[in-house]
Amino acid sequence: RSGQHPGHQVDHQRQTVTFVAPKRQHRALHLCREVRVEITAIAHYWLADGQPTIEEIIASYGRVFDLAEKLGVDTVASMSGFDPCRDWAGNLALFGERFTPLAREAERRGLRIALENLMGFGGPLPHLPVNMGGAPATWETMFRLVPSHPL
Repeated sequence: RSGQHPGHQVDHQRQTVTFVAPKRQHRALHLCREVRVEITAIAHYWLADGQPTIEEIIASYGRVFDLAEKLGVDTVASMSGFDPCRDWAGNLALFGERFTPLAREAERRGLRIALENLMGFGGPLPHLPVNMGGAPATWETMFRLVPSHPL
């Protein structure tokens, strides 16, 4: 279906569903239990779009972490993002700046962050990454930068 549905907004371009009312979140959880569907992770790929500030990132992920807790989901999937104005080393530093506080908050809440391994490319030519990953050496470096169990 397309457009608005009672209690949630659907963005078909981004293939996302945003529950807008706590009452509707409760109803969604009830329906999942009723039909025996388990929500095992919530994907929040917002970091692949634009260059939000660290304050915006912490606030946005805080809302997603809140939703995960309400729905009894312990994993939030995320992209690391990529800044085309930075070189590779600069993007690794950006990853550390973003995910150190996010991993700390996830750990405090008993949540995990699953990082998307797809490199992902987009934007105008020349296409640049929208996400880091795709190679074992990159992952090793990312996990060294943010040595956190939930990540």
